[in-house]
Amino acid sequence: MLSLCLTVIDAPDRRDLFTALYEDYHTVLLRYAMSVLTPTYKSYAEDVLQDTFIAVARHIEEFEKLPPERQKAFLLTITRHKAIDFLRKEARQVEIISDSEWATDTFVPVESMISDEGYARLCRLIRSLDDIYRTPLEMNLLYGMDSREIGEWLGITAKNAGVRISRAKEKLKQLLLKEEE
Repeated sequence: MLSLCLTVIDAPDRRDLFTALYEDYHTVLLRYAMSVLTPTYKSYAEDVLQDTFIAVARHIEEFEKLPPERQKAFLLTITRHKAIDFLRKEARQVEIISDSEWATDTFVPVESMISDEGYARLCRLIRSLDDIYRTPLEMNLLYGMDSREIGEWLGITAKNAGVRISRAKEKLKQLLLKEEE
């Protein structure tokens, strides 16, 4: 993938920047893509990552203008959008299950249905949060990053990152309570 993307870039200094971005953030962005994708589609995280780096290669001149701390945030944003685009595309391709397919004698334990439904519900509610709150919350919950690390990634202060996480949890709590009414 790296060599394919490098063919799109003309200037050697831009190729060096792209290579550095790829080497520094490939693993983190892959994990992030996996966290955005639903469990059914986690195996497509590499495809999402490839789309991300192709977009970066096409717009490498924009990355040159950004300070390094903003480059990280921009990469996360692109990855999230590519993952969401992938999920939207897949949702359009899902066929509606007919009633006859539901009427099977297959036994499904209630416990697994509840946990799957609860997980799906929680993921849906987290995805409904504004980006400004969802991103720090995901970074905190999925990667165990603290406020300082999140602040560095997003180019904000640690205190601001902590406030965003706190507000995201409060908004999530309100959404859960609202749904239960």
